Order: sequence, then structure tokens, then C-alpha cells
Amino acid sequence: MALQDYEKFDGVTDWRKDGFNENLQYGVTAWSKWSMLNIGGFENVLKSQASGLYGGHPAILRLADDPRYTSGQVWEGIRSDWVWETGISYGVQPQFCSGVYVDDSFKTTATEVGAYAHHIDFPRGRVVFDTPISTTADVRADYSFRIPTIGNAKEPWFQELLYGSLKVHRSDFPSTSGSHSQLPESRRSMPTVGVELSNRIRYVPYQLGGGQALLQDILLYVLAENKEERDKLLDIFANQNNKVIWLPDRGLMKANTQFPVDIDVQGRPVTNPMQYPDIIAPTGNGGFRNGNIMFHNTQSEIMQTTNDWLYRGVVRFTCEAIFENI
Repeated sequence: MALQDYEKFDGVTDWRKDGFNENLQYGVTAWSKWSMLNIGGFENVLKSQASGLYGGHPAILRLADDPRYTSGQVWEGIRSDWVWETGISYGVQPQFCSGVYVDDSFKTTATEVGAYAHHIDFPRGRVVFDTPISTTADVRADYSFRIPTIGNAKEPWFQELLYGSLKVHRSDFPSTSGSHSQLPESRRSMPTVGVELSNRIRYVPYQLGGGQALLQDILLYVLAENKEERDKLLDIFANQNNKVIWLPDRGLMKANTQFPVDIDVQGRPVTNPMQYPDIIAPTGNGGFRNGNIMFHNTQSEIMQTTNDWLYRGVVRFTCEAIFENI
């Protein structure tokens, strides 16, 4: 039997650091986002593309009503969660938003100064000018948004679903009223996937002499506007049975002098942002690799709804992690 330290907790050195649950929540979400990009889970929007079938244009940014800014500062796209990652292993690359067109004049984010200086807020899907511009300006951008959006199921946005987000001809899109009037943090376009950890954790012996295998269930809630997208997402995630992925150590990430290592609080990629493969690289290679988990007993289930315009489903994983020091 392994030697016991009777004066300390096992498996923890500092209660302030993120524990296994935090690493698991972040790791599965980050893995899902990166993996979806690598199978084409995004849509490119270009100013040069044709207008919508019923009018409107997806590259047009609308004036947003955000109480944190002066009117004329914030202009947002039809969908949030813009893609900032590059170099994915897919035939088409996401369109990185490097600037904005104001009345058909391109303003480069990295070099623009003066009246049109701005930054791109990728998670919220918008352009924020340092000072207000004319509220009647024609503002457009080339960008890419994620399909599906993926995040924590317990965040407020998961409770506010936005229907018909791709219908650029909607009368409420150019205005500051209707469904689009809510802040991007409070709405989510479909299809969307919410990641939630179950409240149940189980332990089983790992080996003679010590160590345990931790079993933690995790649920992926899929919400879509049509049956095809729901079923496709259920199949994609259910097919990951026996998949092994690496989790990052959030404690190491937060202790890094360059934290945040990818996106700052304003939604801008930091200098030399770390993408998912960089984050889960070994610590000796500049990453924050912690340990791996394996998905077991994967199951998918269709969830019944009370209406015919929302399609729901859930995929349940049992995540197995090995802890040799408990």
C-alpha cells in the first residue's frame, strides 16, 4: 500500500487553483470548438458575395445598442462567435476579420488611427470603434462565424435562443429592436451546443498500491431549428466513444505572465495567441498539458419539445481520468 500523509489532503495542493471539474469543463469545450472548425464548422461572410435571396447582406453590420458604449461605437454582425483561429486542417480556411469597411473604405484594425480606430470583438461578433462614427454609416466586414456555437450550458446566453439568425432580410436586424436588441451575451444562434458537468462523480480503484480512476459524466445539449442539424450533431459527438483527449491545466494558464493566452476581456486575440493545440502541448514545449481523459459509455437521446420549431437532443459521456496520487 502506498505511504499515506495523514496531515494533508490527497490530490490537491492549493484550493485556489482550478480543480478537475474546471479543467474538464474548459477542456471539453475548447476541444469541441477546435474539432468542429477542423470539419468545416464555420461559415465565411464576404463583402463581395451576393446579397440574400430576400434582400439584405450578411456582411452588413448593424448599429448595436449597448449601454456600455456611446451610440455609433458598436456595430455587430448577424451572428456572434466569430472565428479568430487560423491554420486548421480543412480545405477552406475561416475568414479572419482584419478590418472593417466604412462607406466602402477599408479600415485596417492593426494600423488604423484617428476617427476610425477600432478593435474586433470576436466572441460577441462585432466591431467596436474607439470613438463614435456616424450612425448612418454603411459598415461591413469580412468574417467567419462558428456553426454550431458551443459553450457552457449554465451561462445566461443558453437560456435566450435567437431564431432565424441567418435571415438578413429580417426587419428587426437593422434596427435596435426585436430579437437582436439583446446584448450578444444574452442570445445564442442555433444550432448550439451547451456543455454541462453532471453532479455525480464516482471513483474506482486503479492499480495495486494506490491511485483511482475518476468517472465524471458530462452532457452536451444540442438545440437546433431543424431535425437535420440536430441529428447530425448528435451523431458527431456520439461517435467519439473511446476517444482520448488532453486537458489543460487552468491553474498553470492563469499563473502564466501572458494570461490570458488567447482572447482578452475585450474579445481581441492577444499578441501571438495560443490555439487549442498550443494550449494542450506539454509544459516543456510551452503548453499547459495536465492529463488525458477517455470518453466511455457514450449515448445520445432525442429530447421531446412542446413546439415544432425547436429540435433538442443530448449526448452523455462518461469521462474517465486516472489519478495516481489519490
